[in-house]
Amino acid sequence: MRQEGTGLWLLNLPEFQHWLSAPKQVLICPGIPGAGKTVMSSIVIHFLNTTFRKDADVKVAFLFCSYQSQHVQKSDDLLSNLLRQLAYRNSGKLCSHVEDPYKERLAADWTALDHEKMTSALSHTARSYKKIFIVVDGLDEHLPSNPEERRQLLSELFKLQNDLPVSFALCF
Repeated sequence: MRQEGTGLWLLNLPEFQHWLSAPKQVLICPGIPGAGKTVMSSIVIHFLNTTFRKDADVKVAFLFCSYQSQHVQKSDDLLSNLLRQLAYRNSGKLCSHVEDPYKERLAADWTALDHEKMTSALSHTARSYKKIFIVVDGLDEHLPSNPEERRQLLSELFKLQNDLPVSFALCF
């Protein structure tokens, strides 16, 4: 529960409004530990979900990284989480274009896909939207002892943005 009006300053910033309206944007949200980045991320996600709830052409997805959950935050774990979010429409139904060979595997275990198939399915699934917002919170907590994993995650995310209308909010 948040106090009414919390975070409105962020939502009203010209930088946020530009990120919201322009295609393929990256909003960087840095801050020291305890500054409230996770609260701000949740405010942005809530705002986006509320704003685009009825728009089937816009998808909001998010990743929350935490140093306490590093065992389930390898790049492929996070990408499969993202795939799961994109594959389900706002109505809760699986996208009709998700290829039939993947449907059963995806329903059972989204991480069962190898890296190439997963990134291919992610790209294919993302193409069904006219705009995608992805909020990544705690990026600084994503496997701090393995910077290669973080580089791989960011590389895959930015590959999506190269070809598709994806905007990111990166909080660290």
